[in-house]
Amino acid sequence: MTIPHRLFASGALAVTMIVVACREVPMAPAVAPPPPPAPYVTFGLDTIHGGLDVGGAWWSTSLFLGPELKPDQRVHIVSLDGWRVRLRYHGCSNFCDDPAHWFHGTADSAFQDTPYNYGASGASLTADGLFAIYSIYSALPQGPNVIRYAHCGGGCNFTGGWAKATEFSGRGFETGPGPWDARHTPLAADPAGGLNLLLFGAGLLHFGYCAAACDSTASWQEVLIDSTYPFSYQGAGLVTVAPSGTVHVIYGSTAGLIHATCAAHCTIAGSWQSAVAVPGVNASAIATAFGPDGRMHAAYVDGVYTANYATCAAPCAAPDAWSVVGLPLRTRDVALATDRSGGVFLATTYRTVALSRCPGNCLDPMSWQSTTIDSALGGGRVAIAVDSAGRARIASSDAFGLLQYTQVRQ
Repeated sequence: MTIPHRLFASGALAVTMIVVACREVPMAPAVAPPPPPAPYVTFGLDTIHGGLDVGGAWWSTSLFLGPELKPDQRVHIVSLDGWRVRLRYHGCSNFCDDPAHWFHGTADSAFQDTPYNYGASGASLTADGLFAIYSIYSALPQGPNVIRYAHCGGGCNFTGGWAKATEFSGRGFETGPGPWDARHTPLAADPAGGLNLLLFGAGLLHFGYCAAACDSTASWQEVLIDSTYPFSYQGAGLVTVAPSGTVHVIYGSTAGLIHATCAAHCTIAGSWQSAVAVPGVNASAIATAFGPDGRMHAAYVDGVYTANYATCAAPCAAPDAWSVVGLPLRTRDVALATDRSGGVFLATTYRTVALSRCPGNCLDPMSWQSTTIDSALGGGRVAIAVDSAGRARIASSDAFGLLQYTQVRQ
């Protein structure tokens, strides 16, 4: 815009004329709205080079959300590196969808130089911190056959933050029944903070319990809980504790999937009841979760890598208490979680990782809605937790040794 000035005078009167010349101002180009954020974010946390089996030798992976070590729903992942025999920890406090905010460390590497190792690990998060337990076995005569215990109350990305001890040394126990198929969860904490452990040895199923000071072997009590159904050596096993304190054990056997339960005094053999939950099934992976109503949900992988969902009407130890439905999901491992509304989340891993959710009536396959997480390669282990906003967090590994984290944003 230009404004030339002209002045005209006539006696005492002066008139100023302003002439305005206008030109067209071009409009700013239209800006496209930003694309909606991706429904999830996935990135790698750790890598094993030279894996032994499917899953890249991440033999077990556990994931927890909780303020026990530091407030604000911190994320904790505990995994067993079976290739180099290390118990690894990965944690995040804030902005966990950004890999820069994660910290990593080795909790234990006591048997790192022992050849031909295999084993399984389980972990639990309580008010006293993180607990982990895992078995190490070597086929060579000089190799150990022990169960290793570790506890961290803070600073878990530092090796010194973990107290370690060896339990059940020389007694022939393991926390997992098979060398190459260690998909099981042998450790669970009860509401009082006690640790419940599955032990396998000589073809029999044992139960171990520790109320406190679990780094001492003398603090653990062990009992044979089931010799009725000889378990298949390649079957999976799991121990879990209901909010009521009832201990549940599910494991594969020659008769099928067995469920054993104990309401109290679980170090006494007579306190346990067991029944065949699913006949004729040799499960290679098992997962459980409890809804806000206390109902037990379970998932398992059958012999053709199909995911199955199961639930029971109390009492779960009754042979006819269980209902099962097959799901159209291929998988090598399963993980379960529930949200505050009672919705069930199922994580599976085959070529990629898939997240399925059922808001209710989960025995109807049509009730399940599945999303493939294309950026998370599958074939290994998987674990899941649901945050207070109802969003899933997933830890998974692929067939080549990559440990991944996925955070669902919606």
